[in-house]
Amino acid sequence: MERQLPHGIMEFMLSQTVSRLRVSPLTVEWITRTGDIRTLAPDWRRLQSTVRNRTVFSSFDLLAAWYGNYAGDYGGEPLIGLVRRGGRLVGVAPFVVHSGCLGKIPLTRVQFATHDAYSGEFLVEDDHPEIISAFFDSLAGETKFDLICLNGIEQGTPQFQAIEESAKRHRFAIEMTNHPIAIVDLSNGYNSYCQAMSRNFRRTLKRQEQRVSEAGEPAVDGVRLNSGIDRLESSIERLYAITEASYKLKGQRLRDDHRGYLGDLARNFAALGMLHLSTLSIGGRDAAVVMGLVERGCYYDVTLAYVELRFRPARI
Repeated sequence: MERQLPHGIMEFMLSQTVSRLRVSPLTVEWITRTGDIRTLAPDWRRLQSTVRNRTVFSSFDLLAAWYGNYAGDYGGEPLIGLVRRGGRLVGVAPFVVHSGCLGKIPLTRVQFATHDAYSGEFLVEDDHPEIISAFFDSLAGETKFDLICLNGIEQGTPQFQAIEESAKRHRFAIEMTNHPIAIVDLSNGYNSYCQAMSRNFRRTLKRQEQRVSEAGEPAVDGVRLNSGIDRLESSIERLYAITEASYKLKGQRLRDDHRGYLGDLARNFAALGMLHLSTLSIGGRDAAVVMGLVERGCYYDVTLAYVELRFRPARI
């Protein structure tokens, strides 16, 4: 049994039912139907508004879109943990369960709902790591699985210590691995960021800008936070079209679950004024699209795609 914590796997051998468990003043409940997630919206959003130590990956609007489109055979069976204290929601564990094989050995794995993108996290009250312990104690007594994969939990933090203590209590082994995540610091502005990069980087960037200008008149439009909301649906359709025309799909239709997720995500965050969905056109033809979410001063990349445009050189 192994378990990746900060970026690792921890295996747990447990029993099979999913139910409720009381731990001191905390009550743990597990939701296994995606249809039930909408009823959690008010409590979930209230909790996320009060938690400082989190990212957009534990937000209701992102996870509702993910579970609604991916939960099931492709994304795993939903397993959403809820911790309440006196009826008040104080913790959410957005998990899924995957059944498969490692070689010829059957393996049941619990992981965060968006783990395959190396994202996902617990949503728990700040300064209350015991809530994470409550999740693990409940899993150890109620759910059968072979390993659990977590990510983004750094060694030495209170969250890691809570997991480590629960692992020792239930005799689970812990194994860690590193998953680097690209982060760009734009706190001093984009120009400062570029100047801090290598000369070769700046030269390449300038060359690409020149190529775009030579290909035709560039224009960028779309939805940017509270701007362009009236163009939301057309921006979503352009996102689909560019993705399908890109090297990724080469004209094939984007899968329905991907369409549904990107569309739901765009609509959910556009309603909150937190969506960036920008399309670059060159000479009147759509060439590229980038979609991101903006929360608390951070931009989270969701997807990008571009089309290889071929222009004939002008005759002189």
